[in-house]
Amino acid sequence: MTKKKRDFSSMRRRIATTTWLPRLRDFALEGPSAVRTVTVVTRHPGEVGDAIVHRFHRGMTTWQARGIYSGQEKSVLFCAIGRSEVEVLRQLVLEVDPSVFLVVGQAHQARCGVLRDRPAH
Repeated sequence: MTKKKRDFSSMRRRIATTTWLPRLRDFALEGPSAVRTVTVVTRHPGEVGDAIVHRFHRGMTTWQARGIYSGQEKSVLFCAIGRSEVEVLRQLVLEVDPSVFLVVGQAHQARCGVLRDRPAH
């Protein structure tokens, strides 16, 4: 085998290892319809919540919280989105509030709170 062929073969293995295998693993472990939950802690709940509702057409829940360390009053926003929407939401939220605390979790099922049936992007 020539050096070029070995380099190309090595590159294909790296691409498969870093892109396709994690997706296949997620699909095998979570199934095709896994839902992501998003928890956002922010001092700008109106702006962040409006951006998410208007971009993704999703309902959100909010509650008040206080930081233990800082003692500052903040709001917690919560919603469920599709797995493919996570990165778009993350970028949107960081654009609106760069100091946001964002946690993405997973759920196996979600009911209600969805205001649309078509993808957001």
